[in-house]
Parts: sequence; structure tokens; C-alpha cells
Amino acid sequence: MSGYSESVQAVRLDPVGCISEGWNLIKDQYGLFLGITFVGVLLAGMVPFGIIAGPMYCGIFLALFMKMRREPIEFATLFKGFDYFLESLIVTLLIFVLLAAVMIPFFIAFFGLIAIVAGIGRGANMEAMAFAILVPALGVAVSVLMLLSLFLTACMWFAYLLLVDRNLRAWPALTLSAKAVWANKWGVLGLMLLNWLLSAAGALLCYIGLVLYFPIMFASFAVAYRRMFGESAPPPAPII
Repeated sequence: MSGYSESVQAVRLDPVGCISEGWNLIKDQYGLFLGITFVGVLLAGMVPFGIIAGPMYCGIFLALFMKMRREPIEFATLFKGFDYFLESLIVTLLIFVLLAAVMIPFFIAFFGLIAIVAGIGRGANMEAMAFAILVPALGVAVSVLMLLSLFLTACMWFAYLLLVDRNLRAWPALTLSAKAVWANKWGVLGLMLLNWLLSAAGALLCYIGLVLYFPIMFASFAVAYRRMFGESAPPPAPII
């Protein structure tokens, strides 16, 4: 773990700037990165339970870090993410557990509220009041759930980058990622939200725009990571 400190600090994290710099990073090899990210995301989604999602994401970020260091990249670089298979799988499983721990009680409380409001409407013939309670509650619930999901997703993404860039184990990568995200929460949240909006807009174009945006989105995370954690020498792949 030499070459970095576990202390984190707030940095200037401009979401638009990260996306712009990410595009500048990959634009001369856009076709290659389009292929890497498309196949990586496709394979990550095809295998159930996220078993190879971690290695695919690690392979994508590994290619981006190599690009930053001006090292030669080829399509097969994607599959070097399997060098981090075990730790990335643990990260993925821990994220699923964290998401479930947050979302399950949230949904229980929300559906409990629906049952209570429905009971008010039936018992007192106050459907309009029930509707007036339920709609704002639904809006607040969806907003809070989206923000929580974005935050936990940020922790996941930067943990994968720490596996590749610092050769950390899964739990130290997650905890350090969470510290960095919290120290830069507004910039990270802005980046996540902007990427989500651009991805959603791309999905409206029969998903073609979304696929075309994949490389830029991943590159923007790599740029944000480098701003938060700085440069490091490329670590050796973990010994399995």
C-alpha cells in the first residue's frame, strides 16, 4: 500500500469538467473504448448475480488508467480485470448487501404508508386527502431513494478503481472510497447525477445514445478518481 495515504481531502470536482476531460482522454481512441465498455457492460449484465461485473469494470478502468499513463491499450485489456476477480466480486456482493440494507426497510416503510393512507381513504371517505398525502410522499421517497442509490453507486465505482490503481483489498477499498466520496460529496453527487441524466437521455434514443455515452461516462469517473486520489505508480496485479 505504499505510495498513497488513507487520509482524504476535498478537491475541486467539477462534474462538467470531469466529463469534458474524460472525453478528451479517450477521443483519439474512442472506437476502442466504445468496444471495451460496450462488451464489458454487456457481459457484466448477462451473467447473473453480478459475478463478473467487478472484473469487467476493473478491466475498463484499467484500460483508462493505462491511457492516462500513455501505455499501449488493446481490446484484450478488458479481460485483465479478471486478475482482480475475487476482490471485485467481494466489492460487488458488499454493495448489494448495503443497497439491500438501505432499500428493504425503506420500501417496507413506504408500503406501510400506502396501507395507512388507503385505510384513511376507505374509512373516512377522504380519497382526496389520501391522494394529497400519497403523491408528495411518493415524490420525496423516490428522490431520497435515488440520491441514496447514487451515493452507494459512487462508493462502488471508486472502490473498483482503488482495486486496480492501488491494489487494495475489497473492504479497505470500499471504506477509503466512502471516505473520499463523503469528503467530496457534492462534486461526486453532481457527477453521478449528471451522468445519470445524460445516460437517461441516451436511453431515449433506442439505447444507441446510451451505448455511445458509455466510454465518456467511465472516463469521467476515472478523471474524478484521479483528482481525488492523485497519481500513483501502476501496482502489480494481485497474486491469486
